[in-house]
Amino acid sequence: INDRYSSGRGLPPLDTSRGGSNSVTLLESDITGGFIQARFTRNLNTTDASDVVITQAPTNFIYAYGLGDSIAYHTQANRGTFNLDLTPSKSGALLSIGLMLVVALLSFI
Repeated sequence: INDRYSSGRGLPPLDTSRGGSNSVTLLESDITGGFIQARFTRNLNTTDASDVVITQAPTNFIYAYGLGDSIAYHTQANRGTFNLDLTPSKSGALLSIGLMLVVALLSFI
């Protein structure tokens, strides 16, 4: 897991290369039965100029994946978006469902 920022097309540079900080911490990861699972943490407000403040409201997320360990171009079939309502009363269940959706998509690689 990397903390990156992009304002356009192309390989997004690491936040640290732009004077920012690495705001994402990988807690654990596993590949079992063709499923990739990763648990990570990030503050809702990192105060890093390259990070968006995550509010306790409906929030859009984007993802992309490839066939290897390096970052490379991905087609429309290998990327997507999803929306999660991060209000405190709903966040736990919906965040788990949203991340499970991404994990399920990644299992088809």
